[in-house]
Amino acid sequence: MAAKHLTFIIYMKTLGKQTIKVFLALIVILVAGGAGGWLANNLFGISYNVKDVINQRLDSENDNAQVVIRGAKQVVVEQDTRSAEVIAGAERVVVGLFKKRADDNYDLLKEVAAGVIITNDGWLAANWQSKEGQFKPADYIVVTKDKKIYDLDRLVFDDFSGLTFIHLRNAGSLPVAAFKSSLSVSRGQTVFLAGWLKTVTSAVLLDNSRQDDVLSSDQPFKTLKLSSAANGEILAVDLSGQVVAWFNKDKQPQSVDYLVNAINALLANKTIGRAVLGVNYLNADYHLNRQEPLGAVIAKDKKGVAVVANSPAAKVGLRAGDIIYSVDDEELGYGLDLADIIATYQAGQKTVIKYWRGSEKKEAVVTL
Repeated sequence: MAAKHLTFIIYMKTLGKQTIKVFLALIVILVAGGAGGWLANNLFGISYNVKDVINQRLDSENDNAQVVIRGAKQVVVEQDTRSAEVIAGAERVVVGLFKKRADDNYDLLKEVAAGVIITNDGWLAANWQSKEGQFKPADYIVVTKDKKIYDLDRLVFDDFSGLTFIHLRNAGSLPVAAFKSSLSVSRGQTVFLAGWLKTVTSAVLLDNSRQDDVLSSDQPFKTLKLSSAANGEILAVDLSGQVVAWFNKDKQPQSVDYLVNAINALLANKTIGRAVLGVNYLNADYHLNRQEPLGAVIAKDKKGVAVVANSPAAKVGLRAGDIIYSVDDEELGYGLDLADIIATYQAGQKTVIKYWRGSEKKEAVVTL
């Protein structure tokens, strides 16, 4: 019996020494781990976090996931909010034109035409097929989105675009549409179509280019192709809230460059004028002729006209075969059409045209 007790005591002493060794080893490991973590965190900038480890494991479980999106719901909410703001902004700049009634009882769904506000003091552009002097401004009113009523004091008809420019009496601080140059508009972007009291719809811009082979320097319009057809809308705005197209009388969406230029001319000269050069041309870069420099090759149209008679181009001696490569040091080519540049000028402005005639470089000062 005594021997058994002695064996147990010896065993316990041995176990105690082992336990102490294990305990001391654990302390050393913990101290070393803490020191290593401190060194890694403070000296080498490395830190470990439980959430990071979990996220790494979740990411590594999906071998096909190259990008991990977090906060997707927030992104969707932000996009929806931005879209709602753009739509509301587009609706605010669209107005309805109505024949004046003695009883002031108007059916707002039966407008004569829709228009878009282009200056804060009351200038509008509308697809209203009037003629100069055909209608009296006093016979009509304009209603805004917030149901304010304005009388008209001036109508200016533009036979080139088919638009009627309208000025409102006693208007001020109106919301104004912002316009985007066709050169900044790209295929594939989403746009919203808006009209007077119309349901705003979305569409995708499929194309933004001139489709004719021989082009005119004096045709500023580009007909845009959208994924859905117009249904009474007057303008298309992009996700930045800028107008990228207006719908003509044939319900075709067109670039806004001319619209901006026309109102600038109207404000400056009290009348609408447009810059004209007077040539027909081919884009050299589109025809892949490596022997020709980039630019606009003056060429005959279907009527056999290359340079319009008595035009500014004719007056400075431009002729068929000349290649215009620069306008006021703005180089043509790779999608920058001659017509795009001419559309940015006002009638009466001077510009320096640089061109090739054979292997000779020439230039001319042209009054548009």
